[in-house]
Amino acid sequence: MGLGRVTRPILQKSNSFRPTPLRDTTDIMACTRSNPDWRHRWVQTGAFLAIIGVLALGPSLQAEALPPSWERLANEFALEVPQQPVIERWRQSLAGDLHDLSTTFARASTYLPIILPIIREEGLPAELALLPFVESRFDPFAISPFRATGLWQFIPATARRFDLVPTAWIDPRRDPEASTRAAMRYLASLYRRFNDWSLAVAAYNAGEGNIARAIRHYTVKAGNEASSPVWFLDLPSQTDVYVAQWWGLVSLFHDHQELLDPLLSDWTPVLHVPIEGPVDLTVLAKVADVPLEELYRLNPEFNRWGTPPKTGIWHLRVTPEYANAIRSAWARLPSSERVAWIRHRVLLGETLDSIARRYRVDLETLLSINHAVDPRRLRIGTVLVIPQSARRGNTFNVALQERQLLTSSAGYLTYKVQTGDSLWDLARRFDSSVSRLRALNGIYQGGGIQVGQTIKIPQKATPATMGTTRKVVYTVRHGDSLASIATKFGIQVSDVVAWNPQYRSPLIRPGQKMILYVRPTDIADRLM
Repeated sequence: MGLGRVTRPILQKSNSFRPTPLRDTTDIMACTRSNPDWRHRWVQTGAFLAIIGVLALGPSLQAEALPPSWERLANEFALEVPQQPVIERWRQSLAGDLHDLSTTFARASTYLPIILPIIREEGLPAELALLPFVESRFDPFAISPFRATGLWQFIPATARRFDLVPTAWIDPRRDPEASTRAAMRYLASLYRRFNDWSLAVAAYNAGEGNIARAIRHYTVKAGNEASSPVWFLDLPSQTDVYVAQWWGLVSLFHDHQELLDPLLSDWTPVLHVPIEGPVDLTVLAKVADVPLEELYRLNPEFNRWGTPPKTGIWHLRVTPEYANAIRSAWARLPSSERVAWIRHRVLLGETLDSIARRYRVDLETLLSINHAVDPRRLRIGTVLVIPQSARRGNTFNVALQERQLLTSSAGYLTYKVQTGDSLWDLARRFDSSVSRLRALNGIYQGGGIQVGQTIKIPQKATPATMGTTRKVVYTVRHGDSLASIATKFGIQVSDVVAWNPQYRSPLIRPGQKMILYVRPTDIADRLM
């Protein structure tokens, strides 16, 4: 949502292009199923143009039905696709990138079982279920240069408007359920205002004020309103592409299911398992013998290592395959092992804020658990109770998206120092000692560590895992500096310079493009 999103360029088609005639589409579709590498070879050799030929021949050559869940979705489509050349161009562009369609639909199969029931409940068009394809490629960790994130790409201002306010523990913009409900409320209000779904979708992207102004300008210029004015309005090019790409995707489901069929797999239902009180997801996954990645895949809203403290019952999303294992693990997991509660005695010079940063908890949680403490009069010697991961030294003691440890064949791990880290913190976190860390890293007595520094952790090698850092192409705006950009995205100035060596000078100009690598959880921390 909002301008600034990176969109896929329209493929340039020659006016002289003619589709290759096909003698037997059944043989082609059978070939795609028999060879698992067909997508890559088609894209590499240009043979996907044959599929464009199928598209040009029309729906009479439709092959088999879609997988049941996708077929049910397509059968609910009721909107009439506008007959606009730009939609046809985008339909062909989408059909020409089979790899993108395949990978995006694979992610969509995870979240559509959550999204579609909410759309039905709100009584809105089922076609809106495809909008996250354009918004985020169905990636809940997608992030835009305007700090929009989640499947529905809520920017901070709109997120606050719809009560999607991040905390240190969760970012509801990445919550598939909460964000979908908010998106449907917003889209419904836009439709009530503009009485046209093309305009409503355009307003979701560009902002309702921009669409209203464009309509006024068009009305003054043309003297009347067309039935579908979005195609005649003076809108940002990104918004034109946004609306046309959505309709192009809907068009594929309307008339060209023979192309989509081999790309799609049936959806897996999503169940909710009630979890009472905070729990370290690493511990729960280990006891249940469930891949930790599976929990974060269906619950991408988590910013930390577990469910938020002081939230009562949390409904964890799982697939039926793992539901019983999670329930059983929760039932037999002693409360003392679900989360570790440590006691910290306040020292001279410490504040609640510094203590919260030291233990990587948010100030609100610290105050809610230690409600008898007056933050304005924190006394030396006061004992605070603080939630921590139940497994000290575990490399999964933070959320999946925050892992930064790499496997080393030398028997140690390398770790990139983050803001707030200290040797004492790292020694405690990885079940080591300050003296061992000093010896392994050549740090003299009294010396410290710096943010961005890579240090060795004396621990047995642990498999590395994929993080969720996202590449952002940021356009410098008036008033920006290297420091302000780094602060905005939760990164270091040294990182910005390393990624963009052409901007080593502190003087930057509006309009310049920068490459940034950002973690969505860092963005959430800066919106609290």
